[in-house]
Amino acid sequence: MALQMTPFQKNAVDAILARVQLYLDARYLQVRRINAKAEAVWDDLAWLAMSNLRTTLSLDKGWGPDRFHIGETLVGDEVKRIRDCFSVKAQQSLLGEIVEGKKSEGEHKTTSAMEVTDMRSLFSAMDPSLASITGLIQTYIWWDLEDAVDCARFDMKVNIIRNFEARGVPPETVELYGKQQNRKMTAEDVIMHECRMLKRVMENFRTKREADRGYQLIIKREQAATEDPNLILDALTQQISMHRGLRAGNLTLDDSMIDNFARAMGIEPILVTAERAEAFLNQTITANKARLKGAFAGAGSGAPYNFKGRQMEEMDRVYTATIGNRIVEDIQAPPPPAK
Repeated sequence: MALQMTPFQKNAVDAILARVQLYLDARYLQVRRINAKAEAVWDDLAWLAMSNLRTTLSLDKGWGPDRFHIGETLVGDEVKRIRDCFSVKAQQSLLGEIVEGKKSEGEHKTTSAMEVTDMRSLFSAMDPSLASITGLIQTYIWWDLEDAVDCARFDMKVNIIRNFEARGVPPETVELYGKQQNRKMTAEDVIMHECRMLKRVMENFRTKREADRGYQLIIKREQAATEDPNLILDALTQQISMHRGLRAGNLTLDDSMIDNFARAMGIEPILVTAERAEAFLNQTITANKARLKGAFAGAGSGAPYNFKGRQMEEMDRVYTATIGNRIVEDIQAPPPPAK
């Protein structure tokens, strides 16, 4: 166990978590479209699952006689160790630490008092239906963790290459890379090595996109101009002000306001009263608060698209801009582990 992380290790954990959270937020938007009830419990369940992931990434695992920090290992260049973490069979697999297994009915209980022993049983004790959502969130994290690692590694490699090009490669860094590669290297050799690693990460991400099953895809929707957070916020401000005025009794509905409410409510103007307008505004404000949260998270109601596929397109663009005129030989990405 890592009692205290180095700054690099902490940065590695934070970088991976940020990208897992991005994926989890995108998956939540799809879940909410299908089951609105999930909104009431999602934040708590997701926060706890992400806290568990942070703990997992902050620990050490053993390979032979040596132990390595998980977060640091995942953003490094040791392909075998990374693959072991995502294998379902390797001793170093992270699967069991992220996705809790279901208990069998015949499982021995050491004491009847210990009914709650993990996240699934905790939330199942509150509401049996929550066990399924807990398992879904953990599964999402497992599906997305390797892709989050690829994205974190890709961004780190891009920053390393651009810093080397802007500031030069220090002699001690050239010497360190030479020792790691067991050969004499120049500053350009160091940059080319990082370019090859960058390409490997990108091709690994591409390989997984080609293997994605339909149920594993993250589907997002294009945002329309009406889903601009600023527009929704402006509308909310006006609606809240009008709602407060009606509730306090110091706002009188004129003919224009009555006509607007009648059209929005689908009733005749003569049926519009201050009470009905106040109730309608209350519903509209509640709905627009949800829209605002979704708009800030990138929710949309337009055409669906493959979120990770869109990321792959952006990765190709950044890669081309980063390597410039360099020719980087093809690197075959290792096959993704079975999930």
